[in-house]
Amino acid sequence: MTCSTRSTRPASDFKSRCADGVEALQAGITTLLGRAVDVGAVRDDVDAGEVVALIIGACHARESIGGNAESVQRLVGVVCGVSAGAPKPAL
Repeated sequence: MTCSTRSTRPASDFKSRCADGVEALQAGITTLLGRAVDVGAVRDDVDAGEVVALIIGACHARESIGGNAESVQRLVGVVCGVSAGAPKPAL
């Protein structure tokens, strides 16, 4: 996989710059999610795209809270607590 980190394109263009790697990552996440759902560790309505969005969001959140280790740990706890065994929100 070739993925240039020194691009003049915006960061939002990451997927097109690293398409092969992103597709492989999403396929791997889909496989892991299926296994996690099978054992009841993850809700059955979560997909790979949402997991990637959570990862991206966590990276942005870390930047906005200044990388404070305690805040980052709390953020991870919130995400993990919400993803496993939590009731589905009413839409």
